Amino acid sequence: MIREAGQWATEAFWMLVERFDAFLFDLDGVAYLGDELLPGSREALVRIRETGTEVRFLTDDPRPTREQLRRQAPRHMFAGARFVATNADASFPSPKGPLPGTGAIVEALRVTTSVEPMIVGKPSAAMFDIALRDLHAGRDRTALVGDSLESDIPGAHRAGIAGVLIAREDSQPAFTQAPPALEAIIRDLGGLFDPPAPSVRGSRSAARNAIGGKL
Repeated sequence: MIREAGQWATEAFWMLVERFDAFLFDLDGVAYLGDELLPGSREALVRIRETGTEVRFLTDDPRPTREQLRRQAPRHMFAGARFVATNADASFPSPKGPLPGTGAIVEALRVTTSVEPMIVGKPSAAMFDIALRDLHAGRDRTALVGDSLESDIPGAHRAGIAGVLIAREDSQPAFTQAPPALEAIIRDLGGLFDPPAPSVRGSRSAARNAIGGKL
């Protein structure tokens, strides 16, 4: 997307999709739930690509079976293997509601083996650095769209980019002050094309306005 002189001053009045030249998208809870695409996600992603905006997908969900981890991981760790986890999310979204996530398994293994994990996925900046490496857009023109206040938004902050939170009506966030890097709160990817709302950076009242007064 090409910016012309004078556009920066009016940027606050733009749709979110117009404020950034690149988007990183989390997948689970943002583009799909389980094996099903979320309503409107395909259409929104097509529209975003049509604007010329750079798009990357950023997920750290390996989906191993819990039985595999229960049987194999402690044995390897007791034998001296490094404890590396892709993320520490306690839960992940599903069509039937939140389910135990990688973080729940990581914590069980930590307690079992007394070994502290090294987290390499979100919110670690390393994962973002790899995704941002070949983008033409600068970090100040890039945003992550995710559904986790524990990993997605802090990860965006550590990487020096903006964060846009997906918060459906059944999963409204609760905070007294918006976390650093949180640019906006939307209900689905279609919200990137909604009329401009106030930035939620540092403000509870603006965050409330951004999702319809339901905070």
